[in-house]
Amino acid sequence: MSRGMEQLTYFRASKLSVSGKDLAFLKGLPNLKILELFPIDLTDEDAKQIKNPELHSVRIDSAYLTIKGVKLFATLPNIRFIEVGRTPSINESSIRTLAHEFPGVKIQLFESPLKSI
Repeated sequence: MSRGMEQLTYFRASKLSVSGKDLAFLKGLPNLKILELFPIDLTDEDAKQIKNPELHSVRIDSAYLTIKGVKLFATLPNIRFIEVGRTPSINESSIRTLAHEFPGVKIQLFESPLKSI
């Protein structure tokens, strides 16, 4: 990792070819507060690797992520906001259920550009 990278507070990846395995270096960013990943090939298993304790805002769009993966982000200690792209397994109903389970976290959907791919 480049010198000074550990000071990053915002990171955005927006390429389909980036996967969760490519994001392993995020573990070395202790000050990361905002993470945007879209569109990206992130799975629930990949989401387990993202455990940055200072992370408070996540915006993610992945055709492979399920509500289980979104729940992993909701359990991070300082998370306050999650915005996730709509997929067949992530819809209004599943987000409402998750919002009741994690009332301190604002969770919302956005229209995924992945639908057209």
